[in-house]
Amino acid sequence: MVTSMPLRVLKMVGNFKEAGYIRDAPSLVEARGKRPPTNKADVVAYLRAGTSYTVSPGPVEDRFDPARQAGTAGILTDGIYAWPHFLAYYVEHYDVELPADFEQHMHDRTWRVPASVDLDPVALPWEV
Repeated sequence: MVTSMPLRVLKMVGNFKEAGYIRDAPSLVEARGKRPPTNKADVVAYLRAGTSYTVSPGPVEDRFDPARQAGTAGILTDGIYAWPHFLAYYVEHYDVELPADFEQHMHDRTWRVPASVDLDPVALPWEV
């Protein structure tokens, strides 16, 4: 008898409506400059340290300065939350506000993504 593990749906953050994926997503323009400076380096490091969930090698243009690249369209995760690869860039350069529960989650993990993230079985909200 084969038993399957229940599917864990990742909580998506940083998928702004300007990216065109989710209509009801928050606005990158409205989130700009709203993140407090506390723990900024820790947050950026956490976002960059995520485990790859999807990889997309194509560059993503900076929405505020088209001459710059914000990263790629890949998605990173810590096993609970998922975020676009480019989110660290926007937090670092534009102080983009993140959801309070995600900030608390990173703080509770002492700003460290687990060394090993189990991706089986997980899914993004639009995959279920």
